[in-house]
Amino acid sequence: MAVTACAATLWQARSLEGVPQAIRLLAIVRPLMAGPTMGVALAVALVVWALAMRRCWRIERAATPTARWPRWIFAVSTLALLAIFVVHGPVVGYLVFGVAHSIEYLAFVHQFGEKKYRGVTGSVAALLLGSMRRAPVVLAPLLLGYVFLYRHRFALAYVTYYATTSVLHYLYDGWIWRLRQPRVMQPLEVEA
Repeated sequence: MAVTACAATLWQARSLEGVPQAIRLLAIVRPLMAGPTMGVALAVALVVWALAMRRCWRIERAATPTARWPRWIFAVSTLALLAIFVVHGPVVGYLVFGVAHSIEYLAFVHQFGEKKYRGVTGSVAALLLGSMRRAPVVLAPLLLGYVFLYRHRFALAYVTYYATTSVLHYLYDGWIWRLRQPRVMQPLEVEA
């Protein structure tokens, strides 16, 4: 994160000029960019990152390939996401992060939900999460709606997608993490 923050500040600060909320941030950062401060900070962050990667590589060499690959896929995808912040700027980076996170979260929720709600009947959570075969019945109309909106206004489609997945995120978090509380379980009619 430190490498990304320093590099994005050095090379993509102009992309924040059109964002009203970033004006105060730019007022603080611009003096740091004028001298060597940000370059030195980037160099220090790169050295710390390289040392951390060296230690991680030693640990990974001892791991089995089946244990190693999921972690490496996650690490490479995270590095690619952080690179978007540097190459395309923080605004685009944040938008890409939001989409990637919501896709990842929905996949996680449905995998978790299938295990937790398989065989449970009589609740909305069980209907939506109990089987991955039912999930497309709910999600397909939303995605078709995005395709229709995309043809007309991409920004509207993105905001709709982001708002919908944010609401789903809130709803799913309630179903998954708070179900140990009896007052939450009762309306959902899910047994502990």
